[in-house]
Amino acid sequence: STIDLATRAAAPTLCIHGDKDSKIPYTQSVRLVERLRAVGADATLYTGQGIGHSFKGVREAEEVLIAFFVTRLKKS
Repeated sequence: STIDLATRAAAPTLCIHGDKDSKIPYTQSVRLVERLRAVGADATLYTGQGIGHSFKGVREAEEVLIAFFVTRLKKS
């Protein structure tokens, strides 16, 4: 399980998950992000309120994804 491999050295992680996802339990993303944060890794969870498994056309999720990469890939 990915959660068992969580270390401080993990790559920055963004989980985008709908709280109404019927394919993958939302709690899996919650637990993963909590575990990563507990070991000191950079982890973010974006929750799509009322959204199922697909985020197609959800502009806010797209903006969160873009901002995540922009801030973590910024040149020093």
